[in-house]
Amino acid sequence: MSDLRIEPGAGEAIRDLHLEGAELIEGTGESAPGTVDAGPGSSAISAILSNVMSEASDLAAVHRAVATVMGQVVDQYDATDESIRDAFDQVTRGLPADEGGR
Repeated sequence: MSDLRIEPGAGEAIRDLHLEGAELIEGTGESAPGTVDAGPGSSAISAILSNVMSEASDLAAVHRAVATVMGQVVDQYDATDESIRDAFDQVTRGLPADEGGR
């Protein structure tokens, strides 16, 4: 069994950081030049720029996929937590409160 613990709000924060990363990467691509004036090296620079843009697009897609999975983890974590809470409520329903006010 794992000792992994997710503090309240941490899963959402991780998901949001991945979404933000994807948006920043995609936004950077919008500022890339459409053409390059590098004299005789223009075609080589254009090819390099094309490869960088392709890799950046892949990286943004990875961030979006991780954000989706993290969102699913958060949903399942919350559902499990709620289920456990409901089960304890059913078990303790009708029991007198202890002297500590619980």
